[in-house]
Amino acid sequence: MAGPRGRREEGDCLDPCARRRIRRRPNRIFLAGGSSRAQLASVAALTPSDQRFQPGFEEADTSVCAAISIYGRYGWGDAGPGVPPSSPLAYIRPDAPPIFIAHGRSDTLLAASAAREFAAALLERSRAAVVYAELPGAQHQFDLHHSIRCAAVTNGIEAFASWLLGNPQMRGEGNEQCLKPVDLPGRARGRGVPSR
Repeated sequence: MAGPRGRREEGDCLDPCARRRIRRRPNRIFLAGGSSRAQLASVAALTPSDQRFQPGFEEADTSVCAAISIYGRYGWGDAGPGVPPSSPLAYIRPDAPPIFIAHGRSDTLLAASAAREFAAALLERSRAAVVYAELPGAQHQFDLHHSIRCAAVTNGIEAFASWLLGNPQMRGEGNEQCLKPVDLPGRARGRGVPSR
């Protein structure tokens, strides 16, 4: 998000001081966020070691295990001249990390169609696992209060993280299992994630 601080937010997500505090292990770091922070988590995860977002720590490895993006903003915005794009769609690469996306179908603040577009672009251009869950009847910030829907998404995130941590080869490129489309319960769609 471009603002008075320019593109500093992504740099804040990747600051090496924070990495040292958690004993930097990129294969165990998950970036997560909801709403505008989902956009930041997605952009930061998709731009490892991108010097534009790493002022003062340009040489640091800022790769992560995966991103978890809940009811995020993924569409295009006018970043202005000389400012990198704010949409994670601009940074999707074949070596993108796995991403879990959940969005409410009835979200009136940020349309689910943008989340669908982001998930489809990831599935098309990335080799890693992509999970997309669109929740019928869910509004923006569906996790604000505890509910069955919130518990299901939390369980899905835990399963996604456990599955990735237990299967390091799924985070790498060229794994045949990552290329198989998988239908998940509850209208979730993914690639490389086993259904139960």
